[in-house]
Amino acid sequence: MENYDIFTLDSGIRVVHSKVRSQVAQLAITVGSGTRDELDKEHGVAHLTEHMIFRGTNKHSAYQISTLIESRGGELNAYTTKEETVLHCTALCRDTARTIDLLGEMIFQPRMKPRDIESEKEIIIDEINSYKDTPSELIFDDFEEQLYAGTSLGRNILGDKRKLKKMGAEQLQNYINRTFTTDQIILTASTNFTHKRFREIAIKSLGHITQSTREFTREKTTPLEAFDITRNKNTYQTHSLIGTYAPSLNSNKRMITAFLTNILGGPSSISLLNQALREKRSLTYNVEANYTPYHDSGVISIYFSCEEPKYEQAHELTEKIIGELCEKELSPAKFNTFKRQFLSSLIISNENSEGLMLAIGKSMVTFGKFNTTDQIYKKLDSLTAADIMAAANEIFSQPLCRLTYK
Repeated sequence: MENYDIFTLDSGIRVVHSKVRSQVAQLAITVGSGTRDELDKEHGVAHLTEHMIFRGTNKHSAYQISTLIESRGGELNAYTTKEETVLHCTALCRDTARTIDLLGEMIFQPRMKPRDIESEKEIIIDEINSYKDTPSELIFDDFEEQLYAGTSLGRNILGDKRKLKKMGAEQLQNYINRTFTTDQIILTASTNFTHKRFREIAIKSLGHITQSTREFTREKTTPLEAFDITRNKNTYQTHSLIGTYAPSLNSNKRMITAFLTNILGGPSSISLLNQALREKRSLTYNVEANYTPYHDSGVISIYFSCEEPKYEQAHELTEKIIGELCEKELSPAKFNTFKRQFLSSLIISNENSEGLMLAIGKSMVTFGKFNTTDQIYKKLDSLTAADIMAAANEIFSQPLCRLTYK
């Protein structure tokens, strides 16, 4: 960990700095607050807040925010998940101090003009309408809404149009005050500054923020019975999502679940589902397995789309492959191929400083610590084919849920 400097500001904000040999700085502020932290009447406020932090601060207009970064060749972006709000920026290292100042303003001093709020609500409503025309994306939200029915984790990220229309500045500010507390905020950065110099910059930019602590706990999820739902969407293709509960972020089985998911239907063409459904039988153009871990729960799912006459065969093959993973260990040659591919893709992805800073921010806000690439590599390298079979049995011994769009 000698390449990292980890410290906490007087404000309570935690900071991770990585010294790199580059003229480019990657900077991110991760807030441990997302859709699941909304009150029921606030559904959509997390996403709207993300939009509003770009609409101006007490010191800078929306135009000034964009030009301060982009006129210097940088890029500024943000995203909302069910458990985080993330503001991230790529800039030249020489602009690091100026950039952190601006990021701090956007998080802690957003300007909530009624006119801007109404404008952003219209943009988000248009985004929601567009999303509903994309079944390959909508089906994932629909699936989790069923899986976590009646809980905040089941809410989609974009929001509810009816509730969005009623939101104003007071509701936005109440959400920020309640959830954007400094004990839930992480600054991650990779720059070419020394650790000492970067500490000075971080203290000057964010050290004066008033310390605050979260005063609520997240609603716990309750497992529901399995479901098999078909919706008539009048789509050209049939879309299917099959899945069940999986280990949470806090589980020691999280890493092996990610490896199992990659074997089953990761982005590589060698994954079991890609080979069986696409390469060998041409049943689908797109098949993928996904694992989404949350603070206290998780979802593993398999998605594919195909022409309606091919649907039953594709579904039967998917369940057959799951069964084979549970009943028989992968051969040494096949297992080693999957392990090499997964480890190599991990190393390559961590060479991307932006992705690494975002991953560290998520880990810090969840666990208060993070694993280095070497530590992750060692844990994965120790896994065996028997471990994969055991994980598959534990996960897929649960009833599978199925959602189909036709």
